[in-house]
Amino acid sequence: MRFLAFLFAAFLIGPMALAQAPTAEKIEFKPSAEHPIATLAVLGVRATRRFVVQNGNPAGTAIGVDIDKKSAEYVEALGRRGITLAPELARELHRQLGRKFKVVWYTGRVPLKADKTPDYEKIPIEADAILHVFYGQVGYYAPSADSSYFPLVQLGARMVDRKSWQTVYYSQLAYRPPGWRAQVLYYAADADPRYGFANFEALMAGFERSVEGLVLGQNRLAARIAHDLGVPEKKGE
Repeated sequence: MRFLAFLFAAFLIGPMALAQAPTAEKIEFKPSAEHPIATLAVLGVRATRRFVVQNGNPAGTAIGVDIDKKSAEYVEALGRRGITLAPELARELHRQLGRKFKVVWYTGRVPLKADKTPDYEKIPIEADAILHVFYGQVGYYAPSADSSYFPLVQLGARMVDRKSWQTVYYSQLAYRPPGWRAQVLYYAADADPRYGFANFEALMAGFERSVEGLVLGQNRLAARIAHDLGVPEKKGE
């Protein structure tokens, strides 16, 4: 039980969570002739720390406890099956970005500044730019107490030029259920209705299919990041 409590807390709390991040303006990537990017260093993708299964009903104490139980039960099922979403996202990013850039990965510890934000200048890797993709909220969300659950995946992406150390791309993205809102959001794709579940019991009964819905969502967002960075689309995708 202590392990499960620790695992659940790790999913819910974290400085990288988009929902708690300071507001930042979107920065569109504009290729530079002076600083061309051929080699792109991508930071290792860390698992989400805000995994939620909830409905949009305003949460009183009893409902809030129920939401926590649902989230914990889903996270426990992921752990029993050894399922983690971050490696799948990393593979999709590599596949997408590799059509334009030479992709190298940095999987070591990311140095932090005094304000706990990443210190990209201290990352020991040779590349023209650094791309940092990170999770916000992930899980399943029902717009109301009597509506179906749909997948939710929220990502942030920042690219820093290693010559100027300027941020040359920043976006927040979401693969969202109907009725889901975010305070700061720059790109949103509607969740595939095939991955809707009538209630929590149906969600757990169709657990494997629900994971497919999350993977599909993050793959769509990875494709959007690649699109934003000028990666040519592959025919048939």
